[in-house]
Amino acid sequence: MNLLVKADRAGKPLVDVTPASAGWTHVGFRAVKLAAGEHEVWQQSGRECCVVILAGKASVQVGETVWQGLGQRDSVFDEQAPYAVYAPPGLVVTVTADSAAEVAFCSAPSAGNYPPRLITPDSMTRSVRGKGANTRYVTDILPQTEPADGLLVVEVRTPSGHSSS
Repeated sequence: MNLLVKADRAGKPLVDVTPASAGWTHVGFRAVKLAAGEHEVWQQSGRECCVVILAGKASVQVGETVWQGLGQRDSVFDEQAPYAVYAPPGLVVTVTADSAAEVAFCSAPSAGNYPPRLITPDSMTRSVRGKGANTRYVTDILPQTEPADGLLVVEVRTPSGHSSS
C-alpha cells in the first residue's frame, strides 16, 4: 500500500483515491478542478458522499434538490470554512462550476439512512490543535456528531513552515 498521493495540478482530476487504488475498504476522495460552466457527475450505489467546495463557486444538485452559488473562498488557505453538501448513496450528484472552482468528493460505504442536505460554514466547528511549529487549524465539515452512516470529513490547514501528520 502506497499512502503517498500527489496532486496533478494540470489535470481536471487533481487527485482520485479509491478504496481499490489505496488498498483499503472504506473511504474515497476525489478532487477536481472545474472551469466556469464545467460540471462533474458523481454517483455510486452503496456509498454516501460529502461534496466540499474547496475554492470558487459552484452549484450542487443531488437528485431533484439544487443548491446554487455555493462557495466563498479563493483558496483552501483562506480563513473561511467551506460550503459542503451531503448526498446519500445512489442519487446522482452534479456539480456545476459557477466560476473556476475546485471541488472534493469524499465518500464511504452507507446504508442510505439520511437525506441530502446543505452544510453551511457557520454550522462547522473550527479548532486549533497543537502548539508552536505543530499548530494546525481544523474545520469539522461532517463530524461524527452529524448524520452520516460512515463518513467523517474534516479539513486541516497547516501554516507554512509548520509540520503535521
